Amino acid sequence: NDNAISGYNGISLIYKHINRYGVTANFSYTYSHALDDVSNGGQSEDFNNNGLPYQIVPNHTSLLMYSNADYDIRHNFLADFTYVEPNHFRNKIVDFAGGGWTVGGKVYWRSGLPFSVFNNNAANDLYNGTGNYYVLADVLDNHFNHFCNSFSHPCFQGHFFNGSGVSNQDPYNDPAQANFGNVPRNAFYGPHYADVDLSVYKNIVQEGSVQFKVGAQAFNIFNHTNFAAPNNDASLSNLGLITSDVVAPTSPYGSFGSPSSGRIIVVTGVLTF
Repeated sequence: NDNAISGYNGISLIYKHINRYGVTANFSYTYSHALDDVSNGGQSEDFNNNGLPYQIVPNHTSLLMYSNADYDIRHNFLADFTYVEPNHFRNKIVDFAGGGWTVGGKVYWRSGLPFSVFNNNAANDLYNGTGNYYVLADVLDNHFNHFCNSFSHPCFQGHFFNGSGVSNQDPYNDPAQANFGNVPRNAFYGPHYADVDLSVYKNIVQEGSVQFKVGAQAFNIFNHTNFAAPNNDASLSNLGLITSDVVAPTSPYGSFGSPSSGRIIVVTGVLTF
């Protein structure tokens, strides 16, 4: 059904700082709420690998579907700074050591991405006529935690979902799920994402139009691990366990192409003439 709807509300605050000492800095914060009934056009291109790539019930797009979008990031902080050494020293040795430096950095922090919890056992029983086997799991306890982002508040403890493999009871004694779920899609949020990148460059030669500088870029300089969303199939025993991490959205290898989530350092030399 292409009769889709979406909505977005947001507010951004930005502060910019420039001074005569060579420092330029930008700080921004965005609060937003993005909603739709299927993200990315329903073409099986889910944004965070834990979303719902199709409409569950095509004849009722509002039923469980109009909810948080796959990219609903409620809180997003960004800070970046650049320092260009403004001084020129008379002593050539001091000028070579202390002049010509450029230091830049970026700090990212955003809240976790939303995800859905499915029940593949119910999906096998409730064929929905679309050829796509996605059924949201029934929540058995309404007092549940929407945020799966800390060790002190783990997700999905105890007898939580219909047919859940982590249930303290026999999951096959649960009542058979006869609907497409009782909570909307993307009702849960995974861990936050944080990253700090840094670059340092030094002018070695600057004569007229010829400039040569060397430096390094450090991506994820603190080697911080960012965790992926927990496993989200209520019919399996690993429901709620986080078993993977996520890579940076951009890196020296391009967008969504980093082979590692850890620290990456690139050493470069640039000749301009």
